[in-house]
Amino acid sequence: MDVKQFESRLEGLAEAHILADPGDPKALAALHGHFDSLLALLVEHPSDTARMATVATMDLLERLILEEIDNRQATMDVIGQTLNAL
Repeated sequence: MDVKQFESRLEGLAEAHILADPGDPKALAALHGHFDSLLALLVEHPSDTARMATVATMDLLERLILEEIDNRQATMDVIGQTLNAL
């Protein structure tokens, strides 16, 4: 995995996360797409933890899009914490 490419994806993700409105399905879908791109990079990464965190975050985004989560802002906060951990 190219470290610079990974860092670039994380920066793009962080920006998309900051700009995403938790009530905007299109913005959430775009953010999901960013995580999907990151997941493609993580296939080559030896850490299962990073892949599992990315997949779990994508699941949260899907649930937000489907309006299955009541506290949308708290969920976005968790997604931000996951980004910081990655």
